[in-house]
Amino acid sequence: MSCKAWPKTLLSPCSSSGIGAETAVLFAKEGAKVTITGRKKDGLEATKRCILNAGGKEDDINAVVADVTDASGREEIISSTVQKWGKIDILVNNAGGMLRDTNGSADASASVDVLRKTMDLNVCSVVHLIQLARPYLVKQKERWLTFPVLVGSLKGHQNSCTMRCQKPLLDQMTRSLAVDLIAEGVRVNSVSPGAVVTRFMQTSGVTDADASKVDFLKLSEER
Repeated sequence: MSCKAWPKTLLSPCSSSGIGAETAVLFAKEGAKVTITGRKKDGLEATKRCILNAGGKEDDINAVVADVTDASGREEIISSTVQKWGKIDILVNNAGGMLRDTNGSADASASVDVLRKTMDLNVCSVVHLIQLARPYLVKQKERWLTFPVLVGSLKGHQNSCTMRCQKPLLDQMTRSLAVDLIAEGVRVNSVSPGAVVTRFMQTSGVTDADASKVDFLKLSEER
């Protein structure tokens, strides 16, 4: 894939680390203009440095500090991208995470409030971003909407049901949106990578010691 002779604009929410960051780096390396977003400026600066080190151009990077769980943040992400590039060709829905209650629980004993906030992050933010981006995606001749849904998230794991119950929902949403949006010329796909080594577990409340014991290769092989 190359965007050099086929310029594209990529919107990669939650791209201060992990899949979102690597997606932005890959596309920028291939010549795409990218919008990277995240809650922390230092994380976005790190992603920006990675893009530049990979050969991307500073003028082709639009960094937006915004919270995808906030409606105004989502609106800022879209409006900033359109103002900067004039279009959106590709939206990769990277938003996701696992929240825990004060007891460190993310299983069935977690409060309904934890479930609701997790749903806001993993599902509602995605739906709203699609709604906001849809008019701009439809205008382009070639456009994509992609959902990264981790393979491990489609299987049951201890103390994580409040998050994992929502990943199959995104998988099914992909199938339905693919049918709905193809009539408008928008291609919708789901990418299911294996476990990715980031600080996702630590930001979800897992200690460094416990995270170091996780066999990521084994998780990646699970189907």
